Amino acid sequence: MYSSKNRGPWCVCAVLLLLFVVVPTAAALNEFRYAGKLQATASFFFDLFIMHFFVVCAVAYFFYVGATLGSFLNVVAYRLPRQQTLLGSSSCPGCDTRIKMYHNQPIFGWIWLGGRCHNCKMKISIRYLIIECLAATAIGSIAFVELFCDGINLIEKPRLHLFVFEDMLINPPWVLIGYFLVHTCLLTILMTAALIRFQKDTIPRGLYLFGIVAATVLTILWPISIAFDIHGNASALHPTILNNLSSAVVGALVGLIAACLFVPTMITHKSTAPWSHSYAFILIGFVLGWQSILLVALLCSLCHLNIRLLKQRLTPEHCLWLATTVAIIANRHWIALITE
Repeated sequence: MYSSKNRGPWCVCAVLLLLFVVVPTAAALNEFRYAGKLQATASFFFDLFIMHFFVVCAVAYFFYVGATLGSFLNVVAYRLPRQQTLLGSSSCPGCDTRIKMYHNQPIFGWIWLGGRCHNCKMKISIRYLIIECLAATAIGSIAFVELFCDGINLIEKPRLHLFVFEDMLINPPWVLIGYFLVHTCLLTILMTAALIRFQKDTIPRGLYLFGIVAATVLTILWPISIAFDIHGNASALHPTILNNLSSAVVGALVGLIAACLFVPTMITHKSTAPWSHSYAFILIGFVLGWQSILLVALLCSLCHLNIRLLKQRLTPEHCLWLATTVAIIANRHWIALITE
């Protein structure tokens, strides 16, 4: 039975207070206690608080971007198989009332409303909250590794330093931003496919074909779109279109082989279309290279084994996005491991 006492707004305020007040204060206090007597002033503590506050804001921004993409993917996964337009605002399926913008904020909107429609009090599936949290975690983690940690998963000799918000604005790392956008686009395609498969709908061929065509164009226009070449060396050492294309083609071929070897053992029901899995592995290999495909296939197999032990049906799409996220984050370390 629905209770009129909605504690959602209090929960949202508590989370915001924790993120933007408690966390920066704790970080500032941790540094402040090691300051010398001459530095231990209120002004110095305030400077530390402001510095950590902006770091939290920057990290929270990318997690929020991920949550926003997750919210949009919920819409795409529902409308795309039904050939509906992706434009237009969302509405409640119960009373057909348009959802207001401030109620449609990812994660916080669901919590604020207590998981119910503001107008008719119809229960909103917790799936939307879960997808938004998963997307925020995946994309936010990639942003943290590639932008805030100076591309530790891409650069052979990473230069670890404390992230400074002003540096991002004054001298943006365009190469790392480019990698982040490419990897984010790949994840959005894989997560959309996972959601469509979760709904037991058919994945449109155009979803993967669009990704493959876009990746082909990007490979030609940006000679270092794949961070490591077929030999495991940084692409920036030989930034040529031929080198990049060869890495993409080899990655796609290895992806196709991996799909033929691993996917048949992971298909648990006859309604699954094998072509969709092949396209997914080809796309991942085309974007990340052949080395990452090996890790993705290994992680997919492990995920499949664990879920099969729980007697749950699983298709490769359900865990491909998670395996790909791990492969992106561990990219450089994995390549160093297999090329030693």
